[in-house]
Amino acid sequence: MGFGLTSFTEPRESGASSHMNHHTNEVRRIVANFHNIIVDGEAEQRLYPFSRETRLFIVGDRQADGSTRYSLIGDAEWSYRLFDNLCDYRVVEAEFGRLLVDGKHLRAEKYLALWREAEKTAMSIDKLIEIGITPVQHLALPTALCMKDERASHWYSSPLLIAEDEICSTWEVPLDQFEHHLELAGQLRGVYWGREVNQPAFRKEIRLKVDANQLERRDVPADLFAEAA
Repeated sequence: MGFGLTSFTEPRESGASSHMNHHTNEVRRIVANFHNIIVDGEAEQRLYPFSRETRLFIVGDRQADGSTRYSLIGDAEWSYRLFDNLCDYRVVEAEFGRLLVDGKHLRAEKYLALWREAEKTAMSIDKLIEIGITPVQHLALPTALCMKDERASHWYSSPLLIAEDEICSTWEVPLDQFEHHLELAGQLRGVYWGREVNQPAFRKEIRLKVDANQLERRDVPADLFAEAA
């Protein structure tokens, strides 16, 4: 798909329709924010690039075997950029019937209305984790560049550093209710954008860890907004 993602599945549900095997069937939309962590302007400055405007857009697609695959749309970004990501791919797919919503064909504007409604009812990060989805910032960065930073001793003493050699250092930082995790992720994201060499080994992505047993069902019926075309 046209956006970076890492996804996991929850156990299959019975009764999956065989006629949807050749389509993407979107069954869940979740929007999360950082309001419970970033409470004021001072926190925004400290935790940049995360802010009170930052959102996570998470989509659940029903698979052919009846399981639901959860993916992150784009990155942790402002809503308008995430809506741009939607328009780049999923809105087009919905318009032409290659993406279904609960098994129904919705036109572009009707599809976008679902995401606008999901944003109105956005949940906090702590609630997202409570229902079973934990976003994790994965960062693989140039070791030499990281070592030059005055904060290097803090970064390299973190238990969230999972791998290190002379070329690349890798951290996995939960974007959870702990402010120091968000601060670390923001600092390391800055290193990623400041690198001079673009190598496949160096990457920045948010991965979703899903607890299928804990995950609550949060379907938004398409019929609330529009009838299928």
